Amino acid sequence: MLVSVEQSRAVSYIGHATIVAVPGSGKTRTLIAKAVAMVKAGYTQIGIVSFTNASAKELRQRLHAELTETVADRVVTVATFHSMMLNHIRGHVSGMGLVSPQFETTHMLSVLKKHGLKSADLDDFSQYLNAESSERLETDRFFEPWSDYLNELLQNQQITLSNVIEFGLQMIVAGKLPPLPFTDIFVDEFQDTDEPQLKLLLAHAMMNINIIAVGDDDQAIYKFRGGLGVRAFWTLMDNVKGQEFVLSTNYRSHSEITDFANAIIQSNKQRIAKTLHSAKGPGGVVSLTRYATPYDEAESVCASVKRVFDDEDGDIFIIARSNAALDIY
Repeated sequence: MLVSVEQSRAVSYIGHATIVAVPGSGKTRTLIAKAVAMVKAGYTQIGIVSFTNASAKELRQRLHAELTETVADRVVTVATFHSMMLNHIRGHVSGMGLVSPQFETTHMLSVLKKHGLKSADLDDFSQYLNAESSERLETDRFFEPWSDYLNELLQNQQITLSNVIEFGLQMIVAGKLPPLPFTDIFVDEFQDTDEPQLKLLLAHAMMNINIIAVGDDDQAIYKFRGGLGVRAFWTLMDNVKGQEFVLSTNYRSHSEITDFANAIIQSNKQRIAKTLHSAKGPGGVVSLTRYATPYDEAESVCASVKRVFDDEDGDIFIIARSNAALDIY
């Protein structure tokens, strides 16, 4: 599998690593190339973690194309954090499974009633369950209900999507469950890692399992659901002494676009320092236009889209602050 000189440094390195990849730098290609190289070198226990079933499926297909389906599925496990941990628990502890959403709702309502809270608090309580551990204080009105809720799940050996990572980690730390069966764990889109997932990775790093974190802190968009962004990289780097690699070459955009992106993102000081470099060189265009109404904007953008497709094949990306803003298009 062909890789650039920049990518090859990360591919050939063995051990803990963070691979920080700017947009269009071949992040997924590098991840796959590294996994393929390790398999060909004799590694047989590789785990690749992603955050959605769709991305896990894509990674699996790309591995199949490079290694054949039989070889890839025998030595590489690709899954989301939740499904990987759930299957691991099921494989070692009998009688444990994922409870239904209906059961989970009933259980939460029961705990709220026990603590004198109303059913109208259910949505707020559900959000509290999914909050980062650092955001929960003993003085919070939901703290005791949350503690009771998790204790009852543990006592009754019940697992939910909201607690499966913490549940598995507690069992691993307590010696009731072995660590995940890998010598190396890759994490795709590492900037989306939340606190329980990061703790799980750090625990495995302490057990001499290599963690290979691949992502871009500048593309962290899931803070609302607990994604740590650059904090995930900083915490891993502080606690696991690995090698850092930066993939800074963008293969998709011309330099006018990458230069503009560099100028904008430099204003953010809470990031890993890096600069995009265009492999294509000059030839791109960045424009800024103000319109009187959303309808005028949509008309102009749609006309531009038509011109691009009439003249040549190309990829067009229209981005807005909300889905509602795109309805007019």
